[in-house]
Amino acid sequence: MRFSLTALPRCSALAALLSLFALGTSLSPAPVNAAPAGPKYRIEDLSMAGYVVTQAVGLNNKGEVALNAWTSFFTEVNPSIYRGGSLTSVADRFRFLEGINDRGDLIGEGLNRNRASLWRDGQMIDLRTTFFGTTAVDGVAVAINNKGQVTGAMQSSFSQPGQVFVYDGTSSRYLELPANRGATAWDINEHGAVAGQFEPDRSDFFDGEYLGFVHDGTRATVLPTLGGKQGYAYGINDAGQAVGYAFTNDDAVIGGYLYSGGTLSPLGVDIARDINNRGWIVGTDARNAFLYRGGQVHYLADLLVGDDATRWSLYDATAINERGQIIGYGFADGRDRPFLATPVPEPSVWALMLLGFGVVGRVAWQRRT
Repeated sequence: MRFSLTALPRCSALAALLSLFALGTSLSPAPVNAAPAGPKYRIEDLSMAGYVVTQAVGLNNKGEVALNAWTSFFTEVNPSIYRGGSLTSVADRFRFLEGINDRGDLIGEGLNRNRASLWRDGQMIDLRTTFFGTTAVDGVAVAINNKGQVTGAMQSSFSQPGQVFVYDGTSSRYLELPANRGATAWDINEHGAVAGQFEPDRSDFFDGEYLGFVHDGTRATVLPTLGGKQGYAYGINDAGQAVGYAFTNDDAVIGGYLYSGGTLSPLGVDIARDINNRGWIVGTDARNAFLYRGGQVHYLADLLVGDDATRWSLYDATAINERGQIIGYGFADGRDRPFLATPVPEPSVWALMLLGFGVVGRVAWQRRT
């Protein structure tokens, strides 16, 4: 959320002090070694009325969320966009949604099954047909950036495993990965770098065992694990930092990680799912949605304000945007629900704003005198 000093009412020094007191803040400097406090959050319930299951699959920097909802487990899905408290169905274009960017471009499965599709500028693009004149047999579009670049997995033929592709706005190409029995992508940053996983074509790897990778558009980097055999990469930011989870040396325990500068570091959580450009990481740990910020893990339920703190139990956080908004899943009023968590101003933010306003007022007073 953006703030402007010009939007604040004019106040005296006394009013500013009273405001600070009411907010419970202090002008005293924080201890030098104090850990950064997590921001506070309010929750918006994204579950769609009349549907037994609602899935939150994509989040952009405007706080718009791509959703899929089922009336029962065996019916067609109603894909919809949540914008500021209202829902817009896009069932006339998609069977399922997978993502949304800041322009409002949508990706998902088109009305025909297994058609990886992009809705952009009022037109539907069948991404299977964008491979330099050839057509993939089927595929899935998983992630989109604000440039309209899309990644996911495609099958060039029914006899071949799915491979990671990138659509650059005009055409698609497969990314070169180590010899594998199938691969998929989970995220793409603004530079076109992709994070995902592949199944190595090696005798020491069985079906369903994977390694994480980051592909910068030119070459793939296979990510290390935490001592075990397998690893998965789920999110990547514009600095090329990636998050996911990997197995430890006994292949029975998993741990969430941050991959940065060529080093994979454990975070002390189960699964890390996404990372924004500020380095804030979200995921799940022991069935608790978490926010990792400033080197500290904060359980998201502990950061809720008002009635949300007693109503919600949050167990997974799946995506975070540059505003710090988070989507995920929780339990409220007797059922599982998707949520959108939005930061509310921290007391320290208000204190700085009021102090800044006081400085502006003092400068103006000095100019008048």
